[in-house]
Amino acid sequence: MAGVVVGLLLTAVPVNALPGFSNHTGPQQAQVTEFEILDRGCLDELTDYSRSSLGGGPGYESVGTIATDNKDASLSARVDRVSEQGSDRSTFVLQIRSTSANSTASDCRPGVQYRVGVSFSGSNPPGLFPDDHGHRLFTLENGRPAGCTASVTGSLAGCPRPLPTEGAWQPATAA
Repeated sequence: MAGVVVGLLLTAVPVNALPGFSNHTGPQQAQVTEFEILDRGCLDELTDYSRSSLGGGPGYESVGTIATDNKDASLSARVDRVSEQGSDRSTFVLQIRSTSANSTASDCRPGVQYRVGVSFSGSNPPGLFPDDHGHRLFTLENGRPAGCTASVTGSLAGCPRPLPTEGAWQPATAA
């Protein structure tokens, strides 16, 4: 048995390539599955309630409030992968954007409260001996960092503090 172990060390075979060992990765895909506007009005009145959840299930749900040019602004949501395919910790960016035909005078700073759901899929299955894996989701509102949530195991880092600035968000490309 010792000869097999020494032989494997000399051939530089990755442990994860051996039968029974894990090459568990974070999810490979994410998509916005739900998106709705809950309320519109003055920003300071809408922010009384917000929440987010990244539970044991396949998804993430969040209620948030975004500052807009007017109370009738349209919102859009999209999610992009910013880590390389096959990464142990997959990183995604959820972008919430507001668009308005024009700014209108208002007696307060306008905002829109929304609810968004994101589902994750495509991770490699665990093996007999688990390894570090997970994912994190950064949220940007109109290009500005608004939050981060993570589900990771082992020594992988979750969400950095403080959050990176908007210039740090670029989709992953193969080298």
